[in-house]
Amino acid sequence: MRFELTNNDFADRALRPLGYPDINIFMNHLYLALNIPNEILREPFTVHSFPTKRRHLLVPAIHLNFSILSLLNNLDLNILQAELFYSEPNFFSDIHTDYANNTNDISKINWLIYGENSLLNWYDTSANQHLRSISSAIDGNIYKGYNLNECTLIDSTDLCRPSLIQAGVPHNSVTRDEPRWSVSLTLFDRLTKQHAKFSDVASRFSQYIIQ
Repeated sequence: MRFELTNNDFADRALRPLGYPDINIFMNHLYLALNIPNEILREPFTVHSFPTKRRHLLVPAIHLNFSILSLLNNLDLNILQAELFYSEPNFFSDIHTDYANNTNDISKINWLIYGENSLLNWYDTSANQHLRSISSAIDGNIYKGYNLNECTLIDSTDLCRPSLIQAGVPHNSVTRDEPRWSVSLTLFDRLTKQHAKFSDVASRFSQYIIQ
């Protein structure tokens, strides 16, 4: 199984920077609801500024809630990029992992602004999966795409609250009868100088995790 604890996991924990608590190794390693402000966008920048067609936009930091920016800064985290997504009703997005060329451990914080009956799903994949590249015209990144018939659903959530999510595991979003607006922040760890790992971010947000 992809999520079994290995000796390397214990080594990673031993090397975690001092000053942040350890986390429960049995907690969910795909998503964690956070008790942080629900509002991520600042007026006049709102989702209603855009037409209702499928969109993927980068959001300048000036349009983000300053209290969120301050919290991340206090936790030694930077924002690599902020993204705004819109999906129409009854949409099943590509199964993918983010940043195909960098790492398989990508921490993001997601806010669902509209579309409470939509889902975010995670999958296990076959060892002989036929991968394909998905190029993003917005941010220039290359994502790994996966075939649905070679994937097994392992977890799903509606993400009704701001949540830390693992974007390095194959995942996708699904809408039902409502459209979906969401904002996603990709995190960079100032202490390790790399993409922030899920376990490290969970450790730093330990007092904000909703059990």
